[in-house]
Amino acid sequence: MKLLNLVYFPFAGGSSFSIDSLKDHLPQGWNLVSLEYPGHGTRWNDSLIDQPEELLEELENQIYKKIDADLPTVFMGYSFGSLLAFKLASRLSWVNLIGLTMISAKPPSLVVSGRGNSSHLASDEALKKHILSLGGIPDEIAQSDVMMNIVLPIIKADLICYSTIEFDSLVSDFPIIFFYGHDDPIFNEEHSLAWHKATTNKHGAKIMKLEGGHFCHKSNESLVIKSLSSWIDLVSPPELSLA
Repeated sequence: MKLLNLVYFPFAGGSSFSIDSLKDHLPQGWNLVSLEYPGHGTRWNDSLIDQPEELLEELENQIYKKIDADLPTVFMGYSFGSLLAFKLASRLSWVNLIGLTMISAKPPSLVVSGRGNSSHLASDEALKKHILSLGGIPDEIAQSDVMMNIVLPIIKADLICYSTIEFDSLVSDFPIIFFYGHDDPIFNEEHSLAWHKATTNKHGAKIMKLEGGHFCHKSNESLVIKSLSSWIDLVSPPELSLA
């Protein structure tokens, strides 16, 4: 039985519950640690954070409290969450980190170079149009002005962090596995291949294309976990026992 921490960083507007569909597919012994951004999910009453360093410090404290630091650990970042995972990977030397799982995310180099395009933050209507194009909002929420008025400030705070986070390095020392959806409207093959340049690790980056759009884990849960498990076996250091 493999013992492993899988630390999940949600997408913009997401919560600790947003990856729950993967739970039934996790191997025995995997400890899924779903982080919660303030003002999201179970922390609905907390103030939102739109400053990257403040959010990163908050997440570091959560990780410290929630994981077994003696176990090998993999960070799983989804879209916006991938940038937070990438940033913290180089900062948390006390975590027994063995790799990074990125889903539907541009590598930091492309995020930084493309920062001139923040038109989706110009107005609530532009932001609404942007997030609806990604398909992550249920119809019953998208069609309700009341619900959208609740959701939009949450997503906006996350996207402000996304657009302002700074990186000490655009390259990681850790191996990377990257999942993306064939029909994701904000992605293309060039974006996915850029992940190869985002790591100096000997195992490089493994690219996995899935059916679906930006939220490509849906209906692909079994494939994602099987691929992730095989990759972990490959990249784990020889001296590290996962049994």
